[in-house]
Amino acid sequence: CLMSFSFRKKKAPNLPEPAQTMVRSSKEVQGMNFREHLKYVKKLREIVNRIHSSPNLDSILIDLKDDILSLLDAERITIYAMTPGGKEIYSKFKDGEDDEIQEIRVPLNNKSIAGYVGNNRKPLSIQDAYNANELVAIDSELQFNRDFDMMSGFRTKHVLAVPVVLKRELLGVIQLINKVSGEKFLQEDQQALMEMAETLAIAFHNHR
Repeated sequence: CLMSFSFRKKKAPNLPEPAQTMVRSSKEVQGMNFREHLKYVKKLREIVNRIHSSPNLDSILIDLKDDILSLLDAERITIYAMTPGGKEIYSKFKDGEDDEIQEIRVPLNNKSIAGYVGNNRKPLSIQDAYNANELVAIDSELQFNRDFDMMSGFRTKHVLAVPVVLKRELLGVIQLINKVSGEKFLQEDQQALMEMAETLAIAFHNHR
């Protein structure tokens, strides 16, 4: 004769209320993180496509910088490109009610954060740009110019900058100011910025 077996599903043990809440919260967080990741990837692809389809460098420096910033955990961003002579990096931005285009230039030397990063072709993370001891420990010439902060009332604290390089050739620098969700920029912030710098390097090279 055929033997039949009946398996009874074991009843899950009763968890204390805080434990049950933690289980639900963990699943919700995982789902939320996955959805946020998908949104990030979609937005990243859109911005990368816009970078590569930009008609010129000015479009990237001026029109796309806020979109790029939206992918990164920082308050502000500056994107620098090389000048034709190769001795300076420059950036452009809109200023005033009329959105007049302004240009800033930074020499490639060790006297500024962006200049240091371009001059040495290596990333640099600063926990407090106003801390002279922190800057001098990196290089005796390194300084931070507070003039813009004094004029605008903005307080620059954390700075993360990486070079924009393609095949060992310096094409620019990308710099973040003030981490939004922490006391300093972390390794994952630097990795994300370096990946964006790789995308910009190709676009900068194509627009020369």
